[in-house]
Amino acid sequence: MKNEYNASKIIDDAEWHYDSAMKANPGLRNNAEKVYRLAGTHIAYYIAWLVEHDGMSDLVPGSEIIAVKNRELTPTDLLINTMDGKLLTEDIASSMREFVIETYESTYYDDYDAFLDMLDEPLWVSEFSWEH
Repeated sequence: MKNEYNASKIIDDAEWHYDSAMKANPGLRNNAEKVYRLAGTHIAYYIAWLVEHDGMSDLVPGSEIIAVKNRELTPTDLLINTMDGKLLTEDIASSMREFVIETYESTYYDDYDAFLDMLDEPLWVSEFSWEH
């Protein structure tokens, strides 16, 4: 029997949040790419945390992980251009996979909402920023 933490599954997908991001940004109706990036912002912040803590697996190109670590590439660009907008269990280092699976849905969304409240920014309207 396959261990559930080793089986590949989608943890989050920018596509799942596209409609919400579009509703929050009606002026971007003709800019689907920008809306898609906004829909993945919360995932990008999590990827930044994973990169900072060496939490990405070898399946994600090392050169891109280094570029994110050096702030030459945003985690949004990594998510959209390399990871197809999805954070998969297989993208997570095996040493962190169980933690991510157990906490992403249970606490991360609340933590992200608190982060946005601290910044006084509504959900779905700001892209990832190294300033935060």
